Amino acid sequence: MTLYKCSKCGGTKYYTSWYTKKGMKKKYLNKNCRSCTLEAQKKYNNTPHGKAAITLLQRKNHLKQYGLTPESYQEMVDAQNGVCWICQKPEKNGNNLSVDHCHDSGQIRGLLCRGCNMGIAGLKHDKNLLLVAIRYLKQD
Repeated sequence: MTLYKCSKCGGTKYYTSWYTKKGMKKKYLNKNCRSCTLEAQKKYNNTPHGKAAITLLQRKNHLKQYGLTPESYQEMVDAQNGVCWICQKPEKNGNNLSVDHCHDSGQIRGLLCRGCNMGIAGLKHDKNLLLVAIRYLKQD
């Protein structure tokens, strides 16, 4: 079995200690061994640029579960003037508005602030419970 030398740590390791370039065969190994590659990735992830990249990727993946892209989400935000559909206030602390959807059909209803979204979730998305809660709040 052939040993390969890491350009970062200088260690010699077997092929299994290397990442290959995506879609390439073993002759196209990364210049650094897996350990050095992971160490470099961890350092990058802790930089402001790395954290922003992770946040963006997480947001993209989150929106994907609703069939949205960042662009289509932004169109929804713009259509609602950047405010919650229920309370008509912007989300606090620069957070994104939540995508509210029907848990039965999966259909998107609109964008809500965290408080309104949690309120609906707390009432189990049940319209009858919401009506009972309204009657309760109307009591003097």
